[in-house]
Amino acid sequence: MAVSACYRMWLFTGCSFSVLTLCLCSLSDVTPDVFGGSKNGVVSAFGDFNADKLTDIFVLAASGKVLHLLQAEQELTKKTASFSIKTLIDGKNANATYITNVAPGDFDGDAQMDLLVTRKQEKQAETNATVSVQIYWGNSVTDTLDQYPFSFAEAFRDQPSVIDVNGDMIPDLLGETAEGVRSFFIFSPNRSYSVEKVVNGTFTAALDPLRIPQSSAFFDFNGDLVADLCMVSEKDQKLQFEIWTNQNGKLTWSRTIDSPPELEKFGRPSYYDLNDNHEINIILPGCSGHACQDSSVFVWGRGSWSKLDIQFRSGAESWQMIGGSSPMDWLNMPFTLRFGDYNLDGFPDAVAVLKAKSNETYAAFLLLNTPCSSCGNFSRTFELNVIDSATETSQRPMLVAFYDFMENGILDVLLTVYSDDAPELQALEQDFTADAYFLKVMVVSGLCVSNCPHSHQPYGVNQVGPVVRFRTTTSTGSSEIGVICDADLVFINCVAKWPGSVHDERVLQLFK
Repeated sequence: MAVSACYRMWLFTGCSFSVLTLCLCSLSDVTPDVFGGSKNGVVSAFGDFNADKLTDIFVLAASGKVLHLLQAEQELTKKTASFSIKTLIDGKNANATYITNVAPGDFDGDAQMDLLVTRKQEKQAETNATVSVQIYWGNSVTDTLDQYPFSFAEAFRDQPSVIDVNGDMIPDLLGETAEGVRSFFIFSPNRSYSVEKVVNGTFTAALDPLRIPQSSAFFDFNGDLVADLCMVSEKDQKLQFEIWTNQNGKLTWSRTIDSPPELEKFGRPSYYDLNDNHEINIILPGCSGHACQDSSVFVWGRGSWSKLDIQFRSGAESWQMIGGSSPMDWLNMPFTLRFGDYNLDGFPDAVAVLKAKSNETYAAFLLLNTPCSSCGNFSRTFELNVIDSATETSQRPMLVAFYDFMENGILDVLLTVYSDDAPELQALEQDFTADAYFLKVMVVSGLCVSNCPHSHQPYGVNQVGPVVRFRTTTSTGSSEIGVICDADLVFINCVAKWPGSVHDERVLQLFK
């Protein structure tokens, strides 16, 4: 299968701009070459597990009981990428539970990737379901995980967010216990943690409950090169964004932003600089109306919400967002936009799975970031392009994300498709023909250099909170500044006059 996509090129001639539309690339199905027979499961996380500077894929299988690692391998001389499979959690000690989420990180500061997993009990009513949290410690000697995990004493309402509360380069957690107490769980190098209740110093009333599924993010909100925290909570069935800025090393409540009143249901928010104005935007997808058929995307920027003028149509069909729906009863999937600079124009694009309004057809879409003159106070919007579609209800795209298979700076597409009553992976490689170069930035653990335990490399862990600022000089002698920071395990591209593309937490690839 090959899918072509057309792009707009802005040309400057004299004192005016013109638009030229070009077909610069296509997507080809390379699943057999990339995954071979190891393509069953649902993508759950990315990370460089063995510190070889290649991004591995964590995949849930067997109804959430088993976790595999698809370890990336690359033969540059053959210009191909492939994966070998390794089972990290075999499910033998699941004890009637299944895994709901996976978060890689170095939770004890030994420069070895650990794995945080959240679990739910089987056949537990969703309204009363609590989440248990475990950490499987990374083992540098065997290059795998310890068999028996470290378990938290507390039960949680939902998966906690990974942040770094005290700036010691060891990830901590923000979560809400089953009793409704919002707390920080702060790790130390001896594989223990302390609990600190989250307190808003401006009032004594109880904090509103955090949103489920968790949607908080850890990133530099105010541009001071220090990571802040956006806690997403709920009040009167509406989302609200609590901004907690880092003031002298302490996260302090600054303001609360109410969600747009037009939205009745909400997807998972994202945080990116959509219009290259050096400000992180809150991007909130959602819907309203009967059966949630009126889809929309709102963006927070410069102190107000703007509704993007997106035409949810492709050909004769109208499309809508879907959320909380899954062909597998053990997996709940909120509607999420996943970002990356697909066409290398300096503006982050998105991918998402949409449902046809007229039938049960699902399709994966590329949402290209394009100029907008009818989006209120905002200058950009998204244009829909079909990536892949399923014509039968037995085959449907479930999840879609950007991924760079060749580590060459060109973003490809990774799909999870439900086929023959089971999830499987699909790899779509982009054939990009334009001229480009990229800057690769490696974020090290910060806790060791040449003295890491068991001679492990000082990189390969998913670090939260780092901010990178760089300055380059163009061929004309002018300076260009880029700033990139980490937000809840996802790098944010806040680049001034610098096109950017990011595909995982440690390897940042910027293009021009």
